[in-house]
Amino acid sequence: MRVGMATHVGKVREVNEDSIGRQGSLLVLADGMGGHNAGEVASALVVERVLALE
Repeated sequence: MRVGMATHVGKVREVNEDSIGRQGSLLVLADGMGGHNAGEVASALVVERVLALE
């Protein structure tokens, strides 16, 4: 199976706060915090922690 992953900043924000990750057959996508402080940190942490569970 081939998998592609991408996120896009969209038309409203200047920074892409979304995070995506893959480990084996597990794919994780975490949406940012809508411009709140450290939204990109929060979404990256979620991806990191979920992938660590496998």
